[in-house]
Amino acid sequence: MMATLLIAIPIGVLLGLLSGYTDGFVDQAVSGVIDTLSFPTILLALAIVVALVQD
Repeated sequence: MMATLLIAIPIGVLLGLLSGYTDGFVDQAVSGVIDTLSFPTILLALAIVVALVQD
């Protein structure tokens, strides 16, 4: 668990700094990826199933 933190924290800090100090495409790209990764997987799976299943 400690190794995971030692890897995740610097990556998160670098992405946050990059997104905070730049405007335009880089900010939108980093924010979009982070928003996508933060969305709960189970809700995404349920939404896809509901959208694909037709009666």
